[in-house]
Amino acid sequence: MKTILVFGTSLRKESINHQFAAYVGSLIEGHTINELPIRDYEIPMYSRDVQDEEGFPEGAEKFCNALKTADAFIISSAEHNGNVTAYFKSSVDWVTRIQKAVLQEKPVLLLSTSPGSRGGLGSREKADELVTRYLGGTIVGSFGLPKFSENFSETEGITDSELKAACLEEVKKFTAAL
Repeated sequence: MKTILVFGTSLRKESINHQFAAYVGSLIEGHTINELPIRDYEIPMYSRDVQDEEGFPEGAEKFCNALKTADAFIISSAEHNGNVTAYFKSSVDWVTRIQKAVLQEKPVLLLSTSPGSRGGLGSREKADELVTRYLGGTIVGSFGLPKFSENFSETEGITDSELKAACLEEVKKFTAAL
C-alpha cells in the first residue's frame, strides 16, 4: 500500500483545485490518501535575504517533509493569469533550497481545473516543468477539467461522461505506476 499526497496549489479556502484533487484521490482504492491543504503551511515569498538572515521558514521545512514522506502525488494546479500561483512557485523555490529533487522521481498525477474552457492548461504546463525539473517528480498522467462549475458536482464528481472517462484513463495510468 502506497501513501499518496493530494493537494491543490491555491490558498483559497474553497479552492476548486483542492476539491478536484481530493475527488480524484477518492477514486483510488487500496492506498492511503492524505490531503494536504497547502494553505496550512505558512511559507513567505522566497527571498535569498530571508534565507541568509533567518534560515528556512518552518512552513517550508514542514512542506518539504510532507513531500518526502509520500510515495506518490496528485497535484491540481490552480491558474492565475495563465501561470501557476505565486504561492506554489515560491513554495517550490523554498523546498528546492532545502532539498533538490525532493520528489525523487516518484509518480505524479498532474491535474488542473478552472472556470474557463481551457481547464487551467497554462498553469498545468508550467507546473509540469516545476514538478519534473525542480522537484524531481515523474508525471505519469495529466488531466485538465474545463468549466468546473458546469462539469463538476460535489456529490457526483465529474458530470460529463467523456471528461470523466478521460480523467479515469489518467487515473489508471497513475495507479499502474504505483
